[in-house]
Amino acid sequence: MPFEFIPLYDDKTVGVDTARRLCVKDGGITEDKIALQAAKIPRKSFFTGSVYTGTRIWRRSEIDLDGARFVDFSPDGKYLAIACAARSAVEVVLSMNGTRLWHRRDLVDWKDPRCVCFSPDGRYVAITAFETDILELVSAIDGTRIWKKEGIDFDGIHYVAFSPDGKYIAVVSAWAGSVEVMVAKTGERIWRKTELEGPIGVTFSPDGKYLAVASNYIIELMLAKDGTRIWRTRSVELAGIRIGNFSPDGRYLTTASSGACAVEVMLARDGTRVWRRSGEEWSGCCFSIFSLDGKYVAVASHLADAIELMLAEDGKRIWRKSGADFDSVHCISFSPDGKYLATASFLADAAEVMI
Repeated sequence: MPFEFIPLYDDKTVGVDTARRLCVKDGGITEDKIALQAAKIPRKSFFTGSVYTGTRIWRRSEIDLDGARFVDFSPDGKYLAIACAARSAVEVVLSMNGTRLWHRRDLVDWKDPRCVCFSPDGRYVAITAFETDILELVSAIDGTRIWKKEGIDFDGIHYVAFSPDGKYIAVVSAWAGSVEVMVAKTGERIWRKTELEGPIGVTFSPDGKYLAVASNYIIELMLAKDGTRIWRTRSVELAGIRIGNFSPDGRYLTTASSGACAVEVMLARDGTRVWRRSGEEWSGCCFSIFSLDGKYVAVASHLADAIELMLAEDGKRIWRKSGADFDSVHCISFSPDGKYLATASFLADAAEVMI
């Protein structure tokens, strides 16, 4: 096998499908805590706080949002989209208090939604469903479907990103070993590149000219217009790599490597390392992202149950939060103004609002 995912469950834990069967009753998840614990159904939490202190604004957890895996702020910062893997659902809420605007659950099409992404104009949300190999574009207002793409070409679809001008969408599909760019308005394919080794991350450069793609042990830069490779780096130090994003000036890339327990910043022009932090503190490091002013890097580590804010220039720690409240944290996102952070955690089971 050219690629193997790091399992979310050990051999003593039942799979998510079995967990659903154990806990689903009359079309809904039971509130039976013993059943929930026995089945190990992913739980979730949300955290929004001041970037400079990590002070909580609000936090919530409920059955409709089981298995929160991904969060993304709208371009104006007013809304937050949430992908809920175990619930097969996507939700959009008010970012400052968590009030729900809409919630859509789709047990047919949206099994294990891995990623949600607002379009740059804030009118649409793109969604990937890992188990059902589906990419869908919906209205950000109410979740109404605009278009849907599915099939073998999207086998193991993982991550989706809009180009800065909103005209294009890039997606990576792990089992299909592919990266693809399509027209955002219609889903029409522009180009597709295959034979990648299980790609699970993709992001556009700020000028829209380049794509950075992360596969296991590999990161590569290519032209967004046709997929022509610019450079490619392969290393054991990139085990389980997840791409973060480009710095606002396009000069740097940040990555998180869950297998190597590391976060890294590198030069976008050639992949040269600027700095790297690794160790048990970053166990399961699965997401990293630049702030919109390029001064900070935020990191989520799902095995360490921790989030952290660092200086982008050297990786120096500003603050770190860890513990049960961030149990299996999978995603972290900056608000457009850079003042707030949102996170999604699989296993935390709590509802809280703090200032």
